[in-house]
Amino acid sequence: MRLWTAFASMIAVAACSGAGQPGTAAAGPAVESGRLETLVHDFAADSMMGREAGTAGHDRATRYLADRARAFGLEPAGVDGTYFQEVPLVLRDMFSSLNTTSGAIEVGYDFAPLVLEDLDSPSSLDFTGIPVVYGGDMAGPNEISAEEAAGKIVVLGAARGPEGRAFGLVGTTIQKLAGAEAILMASIDYASSDIMDFLLEPQTVLDDQESVEGAGGQGPFLAFVSESLVERLFGSGVDGLAPGTEGPEMRGEVGPRERPVEVPTRNVIARVPGSDPEVSDEHVVISAHSDHTGLSLPPVDHDSLRAYLAVVRPGGAEDPERDPTAAEQERISQILAETGTAARLDSINNGADDDASGSMALLEIGRVLMASPERPRRSVLLVWHTAEEGGLLGARYFTDNPTVPLESMVADINIDMIGRGRAEDVEMGGPSYLQLIGSRRLSTELGDLVETVNREEEHGFRFDYTFDADGHPANFYCRSDHYMYARYGIPIVFMTTGGHRDYHMPTDEPQYIDYGKLGRVTAFVRSVAARVADLDHRVVVDGPVPDPDEPCQQ
Repeated sequence: MRLWTAFASMIAVAACSGAGQPGTAAAGPAVESGRLETLVHDFAADSMMGREAGTAGHDRATRYLADRARAFGLEPAGVDGTYFQEVPLVLRDMFSSLNTTSGAIEVGYDFAPLVLEDLDSPSSLDFTGIPVVYGGDMAGPNEISAEEAAGKIVVLGAARGPEGRAFGLVGTTIQKLAGAEAILMASIDYASSDIMDFLLEPQTVLDDQESVEGAGGQGPFLAFVSESLVERLFGSGVDGLAPGTEGPEMRGEVGPRERPVEVPTRNVIARVPGSDPEVSDEHVVISAHSDHTGLSLPPVDHDSLRAYLAVVRPGGAEDPERDPTAAEQERISQILAETGTAARLDSINNGADDDASGSMALLEIGRVLMASPERPRRSVLLVWHTAEEGGLLGARYFTDNPTVPLESMVADINIDMIGRGRAEDVEMGGPSYLQLIGSRRLSTELGDLVETVNREEEHGFRFDYTFDADGHPANFYCRSDHYMYARYGIPIVFMTTGGHRDYHMPTDEPQYIDYGKLGRVTAFVRSVAARVADLDHRVVVDGPVPDPDEPCQQ
């Protein structure tokens, strides 16, 4: 599941065989959990090197998908009779020629640009000739007025919390000082490594986008800076500065630059042809993302990391990085003593749950449908998107450049992280736990149908709609590929078994997947897709359709 939006929001504020369910919509072979286990071990193997989009590992992964799709008899539905649709990606980072009278300003050490579409922040600025002023503390209220900030580079001290300095309050700060040319927040010294990686690592973007998100923003240019840079600028640390203190001129520019990705990347698209000639040109889409996050360096000890995550970061990368307390460290040591294994260094983010679980479910659904004596009336389109982790880029490109008519897509069932959901993974978790998101946002009928299939075919799932609430801070409706369909008015349902300690960590490995449950979820997705495909009408759209060019709002 995509993490980019989560960081932006944070800154801005044992195997079984034959697990198919009885009474599925079309008679035929059952979903096999044992086969799913084999597929996941293949797809999340170390040899795939974390499947980061634009790398040789992901290229190997997409070839695996096409080979399996061909072996299962699925029709190619990509470009020019292939299973592939190449997605034009580039890597973008920021260059800087900034300096002051005291020397150059080093990106990463002194300076970290922040470009956020939601905050209307631009991606470039020429700092030369713009007055510099210290504006006060971010915790506010800022002691210089909006009028005093207008047209200037405003430097702010980091927000002060009850335990010292806290990282955040960016959105509130921008609202107060919207007329400034730039706002530089002295927060680098207090930012976690996750935040700094988010700010500084090159971002994968579509090269048909005009620039990085927010390039045309009308608000202030935003950046985090070090307290040592503040002292160089003003001759005093933030604690000794009075609001309104003027600083020396900064010279030079900051802006985006780009280079090609290591290896061209692609969506993989396959088709199960419908049985009814009258509606076989319509498609029920089932989607998952094939990419993950590559490598984490330096390597870490696998068991030590898992023990730390279990105690300190049970949501994995969703939870902030921090040092354990003394009591937490004692519990971590107890877990490691119980584990009793030799150290195993690990740097590969295998992505077994995220989203080898969903990707291999698509393959198994395709195999079962193609082997069924009676296929659904409408066609089923299986789409494995690339670069979901980079910002839903493969799904965006596919829906903007579809290989079948966009208007032929009657619904999208998106599955991302469907192999876990135990009680130890998520609150209220267990064998029947499944999260549903977006199922009634565009079509009440689709949401009702999902409930009906679960009840009538006795799949036995207990649905959690908590994360579908309007304005939920996790923002999951906007964080996986289904939204790229929803923005065009295509009804969607997003199914996931939820987060866990191994999310976006090198510990997301195949041995931690619940393959019996993965088989049950896969069988359920197949049943829902078949039921939608067999309707005597398209599912009715009765919810508000978003503007496809506007940012997603949950």
